[in-house]
Amino acid sequence: MLSTIAKTIHLRKVPLFETLIGEELLALSNISQQFDFKKNDTVFLESTAGTGLFVIVSGKVAVFKGEVKAENRKVIHYFMPLDYFGEMSLFDDIARSLNAVAEEDTTCLFIPKEAFLDLIYEVPSIALSIIRILSKRLSQANLKL
Repeated sequence: MLSTIAKTIHLRKVPLFETLIGEELLALSNISQQFDFKKNDTVFLESTAGTGLFVIVSGKVAVFKGEVKAENRKVIHYFMPLDYFGEMSLFDDIARSLNAVAEEDTTCLFIPKEAFLDLIYEVPSIALSIIRILSKRLSQANLKL
């Protein structure tokens, strides 16, 4: 299991959290949970409720539509260490639009939606920092259209 310090150090390197200061990162690491997935374990399934954000510590996760069987997957994206996914579930109640499966043994930090919402009520600066990063990412995506 990762210590709180190790979680904090890892989260500091994640682009979504790079503008957070020490106390904010520590608060975020305190609500994070470590999940360890074996190769081919399902992280989540399409159409299920989004319950939080995943940050990859080590390993690799594929996201895709359709069948979960490896030979039938049409992979949309691979997530690697320091990548994050599922961030929209922190702010909306829309079901997951893709499947996610560990392509190799993978360790993730999971930030549960309810704990995250409680945290941003206590420390609103966390929400502002994350909104700025997500807004920048959306603007960059729009430029590619």
